[in-house]
Amino acid sequence: MIAQHPPGSASAVCAVAEHLPVRDNAADTVMALQTIHHWTDPRAGIAELRRAARRRIVILTWDQQIFRDQFWLVREYLPQAAAFDDTRALPMDRLAGLLGGAHQKPVPVPHDCTDGFAAAYWRRPHAYLDPQVRSGNLPALPDRRTALAPGLAALTEDLATGRRHTRHAGGSGRPDAASMPPTRPAARRLALRRSSRPIRSGGRRRWGRGRAPSPGGPRRAAAVRRCCRRP
Repeated sequence: MIAQHPPGSASAVCAVAEHLPVRDNAADTVMALQTIHHWTDPRAGIAELRRAARRRIVILTWDQQIFRDQFWLVREYLPQAAAFDDTRALPMDRLAGLLGGAHQKPVPVPHDCTDGFAAAYWRRPHAYLDPQVRSGNLPALPDRRTALAPGLAALTEDLATGRRHTRHAGGSGRPDAASMPPTRPAARRLALRRSSRPIRSGGRRRWGRGRAPSPGGPRRAAAVRRCCRRP
């Protein structure tokens, strides 16, 4: 990612979630985008976000219960991937508690989303048969190749015969209308209110500069950009 930064862009630093190399109150807003499930110590990571943020924290993640129960790929074909994610996904209530309170908002994922996270291809099922796509958006199971093989074979057959199209046509006749209400999956965005009392411990991940808050100004929950934008 750092290598892809264009010349003249803001500086970037490699670090780990539990130890951000920034001073206290370093940024107005701190963001963590699709990352907290990789942290070795989420409590320490969230504490670091709170330490570094002056005004607000924004986290983009997913609700594992909704993802497991409603996303057609893991519900019908790859339950092993959902079971693995059960072990690393952070429940929404626990995440909100670590932040001292949070406003949650779904982020609809466009059908042509170009960010290759797991649900990005929800209306392009053939993409999940591409090993390169899977390498970037499905969990690295210890026995990944053998564990996922039966589900991928079933998906291949259902796409070839049209069964998947029929199953997900729904009332509108569009292939994915029934795959996840309301017709497309949503990542979970948490606009997180910063506690008035900072916590000192470890965390990660993105930070940026903004306008300094006015003295005595309110600490507000943030509204943030969508994770994927249409071209």
